[in-house]
Amino acid sequence: MNTNIMFTDIVGYSKLTGDDQNLALELLKKHDKIIEPIIKQYRGSIVKRIGDAIVAIFENPTDIIQSAVEIQQALKNRNNRNTKSRHIVLRVGLHYGEIVLKNDEVYGLGYELASSIEPICEYSGVAISQDLYDHAHEDNELIVRGKKNHFFIRPIANFSFKTISNKLTIYKLYLNLLDWYEESQSKVHQYLKKQNIQSDRYDLNLENIQANSNVNHYREAAKFHNKNNLSYSVYHYKMYLDYSSEKQEYDLIELSVLHIFSKLGLNRLVDKMGSRLSDFFQSKSYFSFIKGISTFNSKSFFESQKYFEESSDDTTTYFFIEACYYLLIIFLKHQDYKKGLDLISYHKDFFETDPIHKIRFNLIQLICQFFKTKSNKLEEVIEKEYATFSNHKNDDANALFVYWFLMQFYQKTNNTKKALEIQSKAHSAINQLADNISGLQLKQLFIDKPLLHQMLNDEIDLTFTSDSSSEEFIEPDTSQINANVFKFCVECGFKNDKNFTFCPSCGGKLTK
Repeated sequence: MNTNIMFTDIVGYSKLTGDDQNLALELLKKHDKIIEPIIKQYRGSIVKRIGDAIVAIFENPTDIIQSAVEIQQALKNRNNRNTKSRHIVLRVGLHYGEIVLKNDEVYGLGYELASSIEPICEYSGVAISQDLYDHAHEDNELIVRGKKNHFFIRPIANFSFKTISNKLTIYKLYLNLLDWYEESQSKVHQYLKKQNIQSDRYDLNLENIQANSNVNHYREAAKFHNKNNLSYSVYHYKMYLDYSSEKQEYDLIELSVLHIFSKLGLNRLVDKMGSRLSDFFQSKSYFSFIKGISTFNSKSFFESQKYFEESSDDTTTYFFIEACYYLLIIFLKHQDYKKGLDLISYHKDFFETDPIHKIRFNLIQLICQFFKTKSNKLEEVIEKEYATFSNHKNDDANALFVYWFLMQFYQKTNNTKKALEIQSKAHSAINQLADNISGLQLKQLFIDKPLLHQMLNDEIDLTFTSDSSSEEFIEPDTSQINANVFKFCVECGFKNDKNFTFCPSCGGKLTK
């Protein structure tokens, strides 16, 4: 039968058995405890054991790919918590081919090839064959489908095997997109020499791989960026850099990648990449914009303001609107309401050319006026403008800025219920945007790392008022409250720092 075959092996296990058999047995038990549940979770079946090696088969290519990545990630996490002598270093070879199961034994060409692919795999890595790639690729790109996510690969080399006459292309499967991005194609095969894999076993003629990926990567990158699929956008930008003959736009492409990394809160990576980019005049405002996001995420607001002001001179740039949103947040945080009002007034004609921009900036303008004047008359006007805003589709990233302003307004007016409602909408919007991102790593970074997203997740100060204006709300004496009070509400997640017995957010009981 044809199936998906996994062959794993612990690097250096035979030597460890000779040096310290007790440690070797202990690590083998840990190894089994980690990888067996993962194989089972993705409907794999272990069909053979050869000492520390495992042979498993999977019906679905997405299951075997997801399983291999999660096995290596789990071992990586474990090794980070242990001394080097207690590390478990695994090689995982994956293949699709024919096997025969008979009398508790495994035979067949597919099995032979899987067992030959594993030894040429990089330590702590995953290698997949061309045959498996053919069943799992995404649109002929260097992307393969896992059960939960998409993963990124690069061809290592074309290898000769004793069991077949033709050479077989073997790919390196990366655990995450950033590892894939940071290792260029020219360096993928360098580990072969370090691991003493004989050079006469492979060749590096991978022109056919480049030809298969010869699409308009620049156009695809921009398309996916607009859809907030940041993983695929980074992938296509990098493919353009690696394979395109159009060298003149390299700086602009790298700045586009830098823009995505800055949006994800990857400040150190932005600084590292930014320091080596040539600062051509036509890209100067774009680079200032990116630095503005990076310094904003680092909470360096005065520095961030300077960068955003440098980048917001030209309304024709596609990042002009976003730069204005960031500036308005900084002005409100600094209580510099006049600057915020002046910014909106100065560009009012431009904002009004688009109905969405018109509504959003008008709402922010009213909120800035409210903070400046403390006028109660503006509250009703803002309520009406918020209703208009809510009637439009707000599933883009820029809507998150407006949600933040609304949360500030409703907290200022002690309308806790409305502030929590806005916060809930912001959370939903962030998660919906994250769902567009194909890779798990960038998806999680997008949810957690950007400072704006953290600010939208800040705990809202709850203010209580009595139904009767002549009575004063008295906070309960927490010293007398039963020790069995919940620390958070199991219904709505409210953090119960003040040991309330009933949730002030949803009214749920907070005692056992």
